[in-house]
Amino acid sequence: MRTVHGVAGASSLQDDWTPAPEPALIRKARILLPEQRSAVEAAVYNRAALRAGDSFGGPAIIEQDDTTTLLTPGWQCRVDTLGNLLARAHDT
Repeated sequence: MRTVHGVAGASSLQDDWTPAPEPALIRKARILLPEQRSAVEAAVYNRAALRAGDSFGGPAIIEQDDTTTLLTPGWQCRVDTLGNLLARAHDT
């Protein structure tokens, strides 16, 4: 899945990802998940500050202006050179 942010009539898409100049990790949060008996700690990331090549596992929360993504335990996320989040289940 690719999310494209642009203005109608834009002539081209961005060729590479330029992250915001702040740290990607915002904080840690205790969250409740249906499959867990108690709260678990999750890293909370600023989506705009993630850099190409960043990689992290769930549980994690990725916040951005228009949506929030929850990465549950057992999943790994990597940021590609275009800034896309590529999530896949851990091999077990």
